[in-house]
Amino acid sequence: MGKLSGFLLVILYLLGIYTAVNIYSDGRLLVPFFVAGIAGFLLLIKNRKRIRVQHVKAIGIIVAIACLSVLFKGTDGFLIERIKGCVQITYSLLLAYGFYLELSRWKNEQIAKLFYYCCLLILIGCALENYTSFKLLSDSFRHAVFHFGLYEGFERDLSIFGRERPKLFTTEPSNVAKFFLFSMLLWFVFSQEKGKYIKVVIFTIAGLLLIGSPIIILIVPIILVIVVYLKEDGLFNFLKRINIKKLLPYFILLLLLVTLLNFALTTALENRFTMMISSKEASTTVRLIAPPLITFEVVKEYPMWGSGITGKELVNDKSFFIMTEVFGLTFINLENATSSLANVFWLHWIYFGLFGGLLMLWAIYRLMKVLGVKHSLYCFFLMLIFSQTMGGYVSAKVWAFFFGIFLTSAWMPRYQR
Repeated sequence: MGKLSGFLLVILYLLGIYTAVNIYSDGRLLVPFFVAGIAGFLLLIKNRKRIRVQHVKAIGIIVAIACLSVLFKGTDGFLIERIKGCVQITYSLLLAYGFYLELSRWKNEQIAKLFYYCCLLILIGCALENYTSFKLLSDSFRHAVFHFGLYEGFERDLSIFGRERPKLFTTEPSNVAKFFLFSMLLWFVFSQEKGKYIKVVIFTIAGLLLIGSPIIILIVPIILVIVVYLKEDGLFNFLKRINIKKLLPYFILLLLLVTLLNFALTTALENRFTMMISSKEASTTVRLIAPPLITFEVVKEYPMWGSGITGKELVNDKSFFIMTEVFGLTFINLENATSSLANVFWLHWIYFGLFGGLLMLWAIYRLMKVLGVKHSLYCFFLMLIFSQTMGGYVSAKVWAFFFGIFLTSAWMPRYQR
């Protein structure tokens, strides 16, 4: 019964992270990731005997640094919003920790199978939404459940991709792509199948064709990081052990990845890539181009502690100016300027500044170590890659993905150690 309840709660948690159903009251966010919240706290209760003092202390240090970023900004008009940010990051960390505790009980192949089927279900669901009336069910769910942030870019999809992209019970196509990428990561690491390299190429091609998001191509650098740090135990050992005999399979792998990248850029992502190069793609601007410029302006004014966690109101004017005057984005307004930045890496430095940012990185590193992570650089590289696809620094989705990355290093298959 315990195994079944754990399995069902993990499924519920993943569904909550995937769909991101929130509870609102009078237009204000009341409970974020409501479904994941229920499942995450039940997972904590179920695994209460496995909770370790050092784990709680490490999570507490992260929360304490978030609170310090609030205290050092003083009691200005944005204090309440920053306090909410501290509450949200605590909530997200605890949910992800419950998820981590439960999955760390499972066998490697059980984890691999779960996320393998997640990949398959997403591909099947997207195919149904693209080619059948299943889209009506998906859209009905979206409009009934989500009242904010719904993506309705039909004309944009038509001009860039030649068709409307599937949302599959989420607010936007990128959410489908992010979860698909996350599922591929966990399946690939924990699977001991000999043919998984071929399968990941097939999954990626299918994902590009059916989902149509450039996020999926990030599996290429992810695979390279996995090979270097998990399979070969770090860059130094990788270079030390490399020889003619081992060079051939890695050359074939590199050839596969380059071919995959070329396929993506000349087919499914050709128009998107052309617009990215010419800086005419708004999504690329708010994810990759504008965030470093805004971060530079914020750190210049608030070098030590940034704007404070979720202190976006303090820097909305800078974000608004850069995105509208420098890049000419017309859909940005003063209130949502910083919220539009979909890049957790740069939000880290905006919220915490140089000193607070480095302190938070140390706290995350300490958390990795007490959780048993074998390769912290591997985790930081993957966190950096996923950070380029997500906004919402304090959101449950961000920390679920991060704890999933920690899991792949702490509990990787024995044959890869």
